[in-house]
Order: sequence, then C-alpha cells, then structure tokens
Amino acid sequence: MRRIVPYVFFLLLVFLAVGCVVHIPLTAEHAAKVGPTRVYASISQEELIAAPRRSYIGLVVGGDVWVAMVDAAIESMWASAANKRIEPIRNEVMDFDFRARFIAALEKTLPGIATMKLAKLESTVKPVNDEDLPALRKQAPEDAFLSVEASYELTSDFQALWVITNTSLWLRDEKEAVYIARYHYYTPPIAPAKDSDAAAKAWAADRGAALRAALSEGIAETMKMFRLDLLAEPKPVDSLTEEPKFSPGPIRARAAPFELTYLAKENHRSIVRYEEVLYSVSEENVFVPASAASIP
Repeated sequence: MRRIVPYVFFLLLVFLAVGCVVHIPLTAEHAAKVGPTRVYASISQEELIAAPRRSYIGLVVGGDVWVAMVDAAIESMWASAANKRIEPIRNEVMDFDFRARFIAALEKTLPGIATMKLAKLESTVKPVNDEDLPALRKQAPEDAFLSVEASYELTSDFQALWVITNTSLWLRDEKEAVYIARYHYYTPPIAPAKDSDAAAKAWAADRGAALRAALSEGIAETMKMFRLDLLAEPKPVDSLTEEPKFSPGPIRARAAPFELTYLAKENHRSIVRYEEVLYSVSEENVFVPASAASIP
C-alpha cells in the first residue's frame, strides 16, 4: 500500500496544478477547420527533478502556525535528501537533451497528422501559463495554433519516471481552445519493495541506462498519443481478448476496467483514457532497463 501512495499523491498534485479543464475532444467540425498551424512547444525544464514529498501532519492534527512550521521543516529535510539522491543520476545523463529530442520527435510526428498542417514549430524554455495562450495565439499569423508543454520527473520515492504533456489547439475564429488534452506516460517501479536509495542507484546504473530508456520511451509514447488523440473522434481498439494487467501506479490503484477506454495496445504497453487523461501504461511489474550500449 505504501508504494501506491506516492503515485496517487503525485497524480493529485498534477490535477491541482493545471486546473479543472482536462479534456476537450477535437470534433469533426473543428477538425475540418484546422488549416496551417503554428506549433509552440514549451519545455522549460533543464534537468531531472523529483516530485516533492509532502508532510501530512497538518491534515491530521489540524492547522496552525506551529504545525505549518513542522510540516515545512520535515518537507525541507526530505527535499535535501532527495537532492542528494538525484545528483548522481543527473551526472550520468548530462548529455541526454530531453528538450532537443522531444522537439525533434514533434517535427517528425506532426506532419503525419491529417487533421493539421504544420506551418512552423517554435520552441521556448519560457514556461507558458493559461493567461499567455490567448496572446500567443493572436500573434501567430496562421489560422491554427497548437500549444505543447512537456515536463518529466521521478516520483517522490524515486520508483517511477513520469513524462507529462499538456496540449491545446486554438482556431483564429474561436474565443476558446477547441481541443485540450493531457498525456501521461509513466514507468513501472525501477526497484519494487526497495527503498528510495536503491531506486536512485538503479536509475543511475550503467551510465543511466534505465533513465535513458525511460525518457526515450516516454517521448515515443507521447508521440503515439498525439497521433491517436488529434483525430476527430479517435476509435477505441476492439481486438482485446482480455483486460491487460497494469503495472503499479494510478491506473491499477484507482481505475476499474470498465472505467477505461482502450485506444491502442503494442507489446507491453497500452494507451488508455481514464478520467479524461490519456495514459501510456505498462503491463510489467518492474521497469527493465536497456543496456547502455543500446541507448544513446
């Protein structure tokens, strides 16, 4: 049970951070209006981070200034320990440019999506919030504007890697976005039933082979989610003979099979929609790192 809590809490943080509008599907009517499209990709993150671990003392005993100070002190201690664990991992993957690889994958993927015509792809390290998007859309000369924001981090217990992408599509004649979506990729645990130190060492081992493999797979799976979801009414798969058994994480912890919409399945991974978020979920119980020689 303790291994499931960080996944659930991390997912809650994601939902709270980005607001209540999670998914607006692209309708056939709006898809027909999408012409030349300016894509604005924001990836501000410079290095790997770990999700913050939160203290629950204030929730249990009630909030006052002293309890808040205790919470802050505990969280500061946990953050210091996390920084010590993550530094050796960062050192092993300093040459892995997530931003460049993500942008390159977008450049290759978007021209193949029939519902849009890529006119120009711009990338920035500046964070983009909801208030920025209408102004950016008005500045673009094209008829359509697609915003893409991506980030990646380890869970607070260092067991899993997440790649999170937020997207929105705007048309010149529409006041609001006609498409909003969120794509989540996460790995199985790297070292189940072990402590955070063991997990951190597993991510760093063999020149960061596990992390390189996970980041590469996360980008590739995100591109699959783009291709699937930027369609007018994407079709669920109808060839599953049995429900997949997913790896530890929010889908296994929270979702019943009937609550999932299956959009694709390939090898050990499925792409499913759950509570308006698109997930790439593994069926494996342990993340198996690729060898360093096979991961650039």
